[in-house]
Amino acid sequence: MKKTLYAFYLLLLPVLFQACGNDALSLPSGLRTADSLLQAGQADSAFHLLRLLECPLQEEPENTRMLYHLLMARAADKARMPNPDDSLVQEMAKYYQDANDQPRMAEATYYLGKIHRAQGEAAHALEDFRRAAALADGGQPCLLHNIYAQIGNLFLYQDMYDQALPMHRRAYHYARLAKDSTGIIFSLRDIGRTFSTLEQPDSALHYYIKAAGLARALKNKKMESIVSSELGGYYTELGKYDEAYRCIQTALRQPGKGDTPATLAVLADYYEQTGQLDSAEHYYRRLLGAGDFLHLQVANQGLGEIARKRGKLAKALEYNDRYLAYTDSLNQLEQTEAVHRINALYDYHQYKRENARLREETRKQRRRIFLLSVSVLLLGVSFAAYHQHRKAKERERQLQDLKIKQALEEQNRQSREQLDRNKRKMEELELSLQEAAKANDRAAQALLQSRKEWMEKSNAQIEARQQWQAQAVACLKRSPAYRKFHDLARGEGPTPTDADWLALAEAVDAAYDGFTTRLNQLFPLSAVEVRVCLLLKIDLGPSQISTLTARTKQAVYSLRTRLYKKIFGREGRAEDLDEFIRKF
Repeated sequence: MKKTLYAFYLLLLPVLFQACGNDALSLPSGLRTADSLLQAGQADSAFHLLRLLECPLQEEPENTRMLYHLLMARAADKARMPNPDDSLVQEMAKYYQDANDQPRMAEATYYLGKIHRAQGEAAHALEDFRRAAALADGGQPCLLHNIYAQIGNLFLYQDMYDQALPMHRRAYHYARLAKDSTGIIFSLRDIGRTFSTLEQPDSALHYYIKAAGLARALKNKKMESIVSSELGGYYTELGKYDEAYRCIQTALRQPGKGDTPATLAVLADYYEQTGQLDSAEHYYRRLLGAGDFLHLQVANQGLGEIARKRGKLAKALEYNDRYLAYTDSLNQLEQTEAVHRINALYDYHQYKRENARLREETRKQRRRIFLLSVSVLLLGVSFAAYHQHRKAKERERQLQDLKIKQALEEQNRQSREQLDRNKRKMEELELSLQEAAKANDRAAQALLQSRKEWMEKSNAQIEARQQWQAQAVACLKRSPAYRKFHDLARGEGPTPTDADWLALAEAVDAAYDGFTTRLNQLFPLSAVEVRVCLLLKIDLGPSQISTLTARTKQAVYSLRTRLYKKIFGREGRAEDLDEFIRKF
């Protein structure tokens, strides 16, 4: 490749000498050559040629100078070079607007949007991209592909996934019109990435695999490596480790790919998830050299988790402190974007709660380290077996706490408290909309309106679920099984049969969204423990439960206490279990 470029520059020497001479026609000739290189996909060559043609630029007519700057911006964009100066791009856009050159004005406006996005001005970037799309005509499919890809990624990185998907579909449409194979592969990859954020793995995998297959069919090793690396990470996230390994190996065939931060992160995560901690630690340590906050955050979090699994709690705390520091830096950077300001209050409270939880976890870990150290001095060799047993129980308890937390978070998401919080946020959004309207900031208004509509739908879903739940409970209280057990609890009938218990379980499951199934997912329960929980769920007291289960009150009390410890992994009162079951 280098020999080919060298020969190409030898052929261009006459043009370059003329470009730096006094012949005013030489520069346009060089620009035509640079334009041809760009159309042929030789962006690097075009960029270097344009740099050589810069000599007498100020002496050229304005139209030639503006064409030069436009080609430089185009070459930098395609070659992934730094963005040009924003004042220069604004000058180009104004020149082509005054000249009524709509296609070139669309292109200049697109570059202006990229500059604003790089500066963290999401609202301005979105406005530029939309204006560029409106200016671009059907004869610019390549430009329209780039525009909609940028809008899609802008929405994607602002967590506006539903709006990102149609933008990436449009980008794919225009890439096909332009017959741009690289653009088609990128668009398929972006659609797959969007489906992954929407938690639709089947659709996500379909587009990822289609992108990788197209790159393979076109023998585009670089694109196949890029897509395979990301697909390997997604397979790892889904727990499909065999498929993840194959994709990672495909990505590593591209020279230098194994040194990129994205690939290092994928490799580290894969080895951690598959229990290969030495390899995971190796790649996390290599990722520490990436330099950017995001990868440093990932590396320190991963190394901290590995240290914790190995029982090196002091080292884990050290990595955790670094992880928090990089998280704080990333949060500060994100607060400069307009869309992030909408979520700032929510993110702040989330951060405070997470910070408090981590401080508490750190305090507990330090206390455990101290106790373990003292125990080692006192107990010596005999402590090793005890320590292993303690670690195993602790892992079980943490796993159980996580399962309970996830179950309760799902309930809280549909709670009245969440509805009230959403309504307060709606009021804040209304004020923000009014301010945006006063400022005539249409891009901000569009973003705020989208957020408002999303929250209205969320509120409607919560209210509908609450209404359904109330109706379901009312139906339960009118059911034959419910009435029968309340009658039996008053002594009006014989001991319930297995069929009666089955009917009660079915009625409670229908009213409370698979109550017994969800309960057994937390911890496998015996038949009598499930029956006690069913009776608590239909508002029967300990004395009535004692009658229906043919056990003494003390036996029922002991069973409830043991059941609480079984579910939560810690001591608790029988009344604590009653409260949990009635809310679950």
